[in-house]
Amino acid sequence: MFHKNFQYFNFFVNLSVGRSFCYALASMGKKVKKWSEGIRARWKNDRQGFLVWALTFLVIVQLLGNFRLAQTVSSSGQLNQVSAFGNDLNEIRQFLLLPTKEYDFSSSNEAAQESVEEQDPIVSVFAGLEKLALQKEKEALYAKNKEQLDAYFNAQETLDYFAGHQLTVQDGVVHHLVDENGFPLITVELQEDGIIRMSTFQETKTLDRPTDVDAFKVQLKDVVEKKLKDLKKALAALNAQRDNLKQWLLNADLQAALSAHSLSVSPEQMKEGHYEYQILSREGAALAGIKLYKKERKLTWDDEMLPFDEAGFVQKSMLLIQNYDGRNTALKEMDALRAHIQSLEEDKGFQALLKKHGLTFVFAPNETETDIEYTIQYTASQEILAILYIHKETGELMLKTPTTDGVPLNTFLAGQKKNLVASLPEQVSVHDGVIESEDQLNILLAGKHGSNVDTMIFAHIDISKQIIKLVSIPRDLYHENRKINSVYADFGMDELLRRISDISGYKVTKYILVDMYVFKDLIDQIGGVDVTLETDLIDPTYKTVENGKIGTLYYAAGTYHLNGTEALRIARSRHTTSDYDRAARQQLILEALQAKARNLGFGDAQTVLKLIKTVLEKTETNIAFDDAMRSYFRYQGFNVDRGYVLSSANVLQSEKVPVNYVTSLQVPHCDALGQNCTKQYAIYTLEPRDGNWDYIKWYFRQTFEAE
Repeated sequence: MFHKNFQYFNFFVNLSVGRSFCYALASMGKKVKKWSEGIRARWKNDRQGFLVWALTFLVIVQLLGNFRLAQTVSSSGQLNQVSAFGNDLNEIRQFLLLPTKEYDFSSSNEAAQESVEEQDPIVSVFAGLEKLALQKEKEALYAKNKEQLDAYFNAQETLDYFAGHQLTVQDGVVHHLVDENGFPLITVELQEDGIIRMSTFQETKTLDRPTDVDAFKVQLKDVVEKKLKDLKKALAALNAQRDNLKQWLLNADLQAALSAHSLSVSPEQMKEGHYEYQILSREGAALAGIKLYKKERKLTWDDEMLPFDEAGFVQKSMLLIQNYDGRNTALKEMDALRAHIQSLEEDKGFQALLKKHGLTFVFAPNETETDIEYTIQYTASQEILAILYIHKETGELMLKTPTTDGVPLNTFLAGQKKNLVASLPEQVSVHDGVIESEDQLNILLAGKHGSNVDTMIFAHIDISKQIIKLVSIPRDLYHENRKINSVYADFGMDELLRRISDISGYKVTKYILVDMYVFKDLIDQIGGVDVTLETDLIDPTYKTVENGKIGTLYYAAGTYHLNGTEALRIARSRHTTSDYDRAARQQLILEALQAKARNLGFGDAQTVLKLIKTVLEKTETNIAFDDAMRSYFRYQGFNVDRGYVLSSANVLQSEKVPVNYVTSLQVPHCDALGQNCTKQYAIYTLEPRDGNWDYIKWYFRQTFEAE
């Protein structure tokens, strides 16, 4: 859990860029048709050989490029091009024995721009005149009824009539008839369209003729003379229930349960049909509502019925409280981190790692005002190696040594090449616009799980130097009023590429978007693979559950039959081993896949088709098949230079940005004069140091142009 972003996608990037990021299974039209005809011929002549070839090709394509058999259709593409694209897809699906489907490539904007017949001007004139006339009629009706209602409620005869029934008129925007305690029993309101609306404290009354003031007077007197006694009785019972509820909420046991879950209760609020107490989190966010209904005798916790006696109410409420956690997000994350760290005390893999390096981890934390610290020291000499700590304000896991300041653990694990903070120039000179060169190719490697793109790596290929450099872009980078990882979900890949180009100063038009779990699915679909590990493997990035306890991934040396999840863990593991060991394990898995493929026969055709379908459904790219093949043979011998990460250790700084929705963080927010300050919700983001976006362009230039 300690390095979700960079490590999560690194397996795919290491293979797809380190060996060849350009294998693809994409390209429509005639080239794909010719390719498929060749496959048919090979299938007829050598079915078993074809299966071995096809599976091996699919696996290598998945690991080295993982592209969909489609080319991204631009939002500005022509309708006939889009239709042809869908037809090509269906031809291929038919060849693969898959059902055809309807493809809808239209964007929401295009769908909204459906053609409509030109409006007849004569019809518009009729409609306009009718609307004007109706508007004038409503205005006249409102003015007439307002004059009559005001006169009626201010007439001495009316006031004396209501006084005889212990009612008083309170005028304002609406007319209230209140009892001797000042409680509104009946309310009369004139709406903008001239319609009269009458309601009791329990419900809205339906008027026979809602625009006729005289008819309204008759119905009002009918309610006063026939329903007033029942209304007062119901009101007395309701107020008694309100008093009881107020006392029940002060029950000591209930208050203790609320406090234990960081919850509180709001003051009573009067709603249209009920009274409500809101259950609030520590931040003041409403999590639930206790509602006492005005008309029917009903008391609820949201939709859950509550008893009308104190013992039953308290008991049921205390059970419901168990479902809520009123702590803010930072506290929840901090407590979760503490629990995870404490679980390592009985973790066999973690203990094996400590023993291997002669270290001791002190599980009894030292808690300061700002941090919760855990000491890592050498067992023999007791010399402190490092301090692992949780920063209370952010809930972030940090690491510091006796000679270095604290950095986020994710930053440390990413293995950055150089800390540039000390060497940042006071002024930077960067180029205008974005750099484009025939000797350079830029590709955005992105990984997603769900709608947001959580991993972004900028791959810069320098053809003249025969080198590929990778720069990781953090998902929390705040650009143009939003976190960069949300751009794809809200605006699409074209907009994300535009922003990445603007931020980096280097034009990027190509991309590979990978669903993180496609590799796992491929392994599962061929029934798993057999792999022999020569040395122990310990990896805290994946958790195992044994006898109900969560532990570290730990494989002793030996032979294993692995499913998709297990193979993915072993292939991606890198925390306690070198890149060389990691590459060797990936090679083991590839060899195991090839061995499994050699055993596939004619009866396994459906397995091959499932593999093809998986690749088609779970990846996306705009790199054509022929371009990818040329790139593979051209760039396969290039060196890969990785480990560059935009972070607070170089050109970025953490900032708290106010937002208009509830979060775990609140910050002071003042007007332009620095006065009238209030608390406002906020989020943690990463922005360039001193707000200077040229620093990021400078970092990219320094990285790409360095020898």
